[in-house]
Amino acid sequence: MLALLAGYIFIPSALGADSGQSVPLTVPLTAARANAGEIGRVLLVPVNDKTTEVVLEVSGVPQMTTRPVHLYTYIHDGTCERPSPKPAYSLTGRVRADTLAPSLAGSKGLYTVRNSIDVSLTTLRQGPRAIVVKSAPQDGDLVLFCGNIPAG
Repeated sequence: MLALLAGYIFIPSALGADSGQSVPLTVPLTAARANAGEIGRVLLVPVNDKTTEVVLEVSGVPQMTTRPVHLYTYIHDGTCERPSPKPAYSLTGRVRADTLAPSLAGSKGLYTVRNSIDVSLTTLRQGPRAIVVKSAPQDGDLVLFCGNIPAG
């Protein structure tokens, strides 16, 4: 599974960014205690100077998570250690995760969710911000992953 996430070949043009724009940014995610042992990352892909595509990839979720898996992604001001009480951006237009077949991605599969946000990658990198991934409300609205967006 780790090899699959680490070996993912990323081609910006496949997600709408052309070669004249900023370089995509990978934000590694740390699993929360409720999801210990899992790995993940978020790709922030500049689409233009006003839009960023956000591609979430995680190796797994807790067993008690309702299927199909729904992952709620938020961007908070602050850091994973001290996020703002309310998210600055909610990426909840699409929450149902696609699953790569378990035979290709280990025993559990690989969950992915794609959304876009009406803010530039440059703006997202101003000041400390954290990406927080939560389970569905019916699954306890648990924090599953968090990653700090590096300032740029």
